[in-house]
Amino acid sequence: MSKHFITALLMVGFIFGYSSVLANDIVTKYANQIEEQQQRIDLIDGIEDQNIRLKSNLQTQQATETYIHSVDRIVEQVLNNHLSPSSQRIDQLIRVLKLTKEVNSSNVHFYTKFSSIFSLIEKVQQIDDASRLESVLRSNVYSSLNLIAFYIDKPAAEPFFMSAARTEPAELLKHYEEIDYKPFSSKVLNEVARVAPMKIKTYLHSWNAIHQRTKVSTNRITNQVYEIFQDKGSSTRAFVLLNDIFNGTLTIDEAHNIARFDSTLFEYLISMRGRDNTLNGEHSVDEALKYQCLKHVRVINDLHEESDAVRFRSLGKFNASEIY
Repeated sequence: MSKHFITALLMVGFIFGYSSVLANDIVTKYANQIEEQQQRIDLIDGIEDQNIRLKSNLQTQQATETYIHSVDRIVEQVLNNHLSPSSQRIDQLIRVLKLTKEVNSSNVHFYTKFSSIFSLIEKVQQIDDASRLESVLRSNVYSSLNLIAFYIDKPAAEPFFMSAARTEPAELLKHYEEIDYKPFSSKVLNEVARVAPMKIKTYLHSWNAIHQRTKVSTNRITNQVYEIFQDKGSSTRAFVLLNDIFNGTLTIDEAHNIARFDSTLFEYLISMRGRDNTLNGEHSVDEALKYQCLKHVRVINDLHEESDAVRFRSLGKFNASEIY
C-alpha cells in the first residue's frame, strides 16, 4: 500500500471524525438549549423546582408532565437514537426547541395544546408498525406535518404524505422542501397537482422547489397544470377546470374565459360536478363551489329582515340541481 494512499485514508478518517464530533456538538447544543427553555418555563411560577405550578394540583401535575417529563423523554430518545443521521436528530431537536420557546406566562396553562403535540412525537418515536404509525399521523395531519423530521425515513411517511396530499394539500405544500430530497417527493407533488391544482398554482409565480419539480415532471396531469400556467399565468382560475382541460372537453382559453366570471364558473362547476363523481382537481373544484355557495348564502343572510320573496330573489335564476 503506497504512502500517498495511506495518507489519503488518514485524511478522510480525520475529516469524517471531525465532522462527526462537530455534529455531536451541535446535537448537544440544541439539547442544552431545550433544557434552558424548560428551566425558563419552570420559573414562570417564580420557583425553579421541576414543577409547573398552576391553580390546581391536577393542572400542576399535567403541566409538569407536559413541559418537563414528556420533553425529557423525547430528548433522551433523540440523543440515544444513534442509528439516525446527526442531521435528522438536529432537525428533531430544533422542532422541540421551537415548541418550548412558544410557552410563556400567557399560555403556560394551555398545556393540553402542547401535550397533544408532545404525545404525538412520543408515539412516532415508539411505534414501529408502519400501518399503525400511518393511522396515528393521519389522526392529526396538521401536527404531523409539523413533525416531519421524526418520521421522514420511516415506511409510513410515503403513504401518509399521499393521504395528506388529498386532504390537506395546502398545508403539505408548506412543508414540501422538507421532503423534496426523498425518492417519493415527485409522486407526492403529482398527487397534489392532480387533486388541488389551485394550490400548486400559488407556487408557480416564483422560482422554488415546487415550481422546479412541477416544470420538470413527466406526469401528464402535472404537465397539464404547468401548461395552464405557461399559457395564462398563475392568476387565472382555469386551473380549477383541470379535469375538462385534461380530458379535452375544454381548451385552456375556454376554461380561462369560463373562470373569469363567478356566474359562468359556478354554473360550469355544478354541471361538471354533477356528471362526474371523481374528478381531476376535485379538491379545488369543491373549494371553489363552497366559496361560490357562501357568497350566495351571505346575500340571503344580509337580508334576514326582509320578506322571503326579497331574501331568496337571488336564487330565482338557478335550477333545482344548482340550488341543491
